[in-house]
Amino acid sequence: MLASDQSASEDDIDELLVSDHDLLQFRDQDEDLEENITEVDSSNESSTDSSDEGSIDSSDDARPLSELLRGKGSDGIGLTTQDQKLLVPTQCVLRLIRPIEGSNKNVTADNWFSSIELIDELAKRKLTYVGTMKKNKREIPSEFQPQKNRDVQSTLFGFTNQKTICSYVPKKNRAVILVSSMHHGKIIDEDTKKPEIILYYNTTKGGVDEADKKCSIFSSSRRTRRWPMVIFYRTVDLRLDLEMLNIIQYASVSDYRQRRFFKARSPVR
Repeated sequence: MLASDQSASEDDIDELLVSDHDLLQFRDQDEDLEENITEVDSSNESSTDSSDEGSIDSSDDARPLSELLRGKGSDGIGLTTQDQKLLVPTQCVLRLIRPIEGSNKNVTADNWFSSIELIDELAKRKLTYVGTMKKNKREIPSEFQPQKNRDVQSTLFGFTNQKTICSYVPKKNRAVILVSSMHHGKIIDEDTKKPEIILYYNTTKGGVDEADKKCSIFSSSRRTRRWPMVIFYRTVDLRLDLEMLNIIQYASVSDYRQRRFFKARSPVR
């Protein structure tokens, strides 16, 4: 679900796990599985909130985009030979962001996707990036790692021409490390003592989680022996979520309840 406003637009990339709990129980060595879907969900900075309806589709050409990970080697499908040499998380992101290349939007993702390589590739496509980083990344200076002598709520910044890295200490002996190609200053919120990069990340990161939450509460799934049907039901759930947002956006029916809408659209009464 792509969302935009007049000032900026942010795309959230995350993993969406579809469990096998809807499969009927029977013995088969291949049935104990959990399909991993990587979902692109965009959240408007001003409209996405954990207590809100979620992101709103306000673009005519916007559409939900997801990729089903079908095993080793599936991430590079559709990419050039050069792109297939990149890291697997980078390949996955490049497949998902193709509809927004050259749009100057920002991509937000977690530490599984984050790398300097990804930021450089997104920059070639006129996209910026904000995300957390794993502490074992060799690009992170030792000063940014958790240390006993660092004060709680303190922040370290590091800068290059296009990238900013920050390390925030939420608790003693801990550190949260983020990288951004969108922010280029030492801006810290006076109330929370957190850097702007973290506040921005927290604001834009919940799009996929919110969609997954709503799909779990209002689901079209049925018990089945076929795992492809489990994936199909989740696809239907995601589409219903998008349709609900379209109703709110275009029909201006802000009090239209999600449960009532889903029941009206369901063939099962």
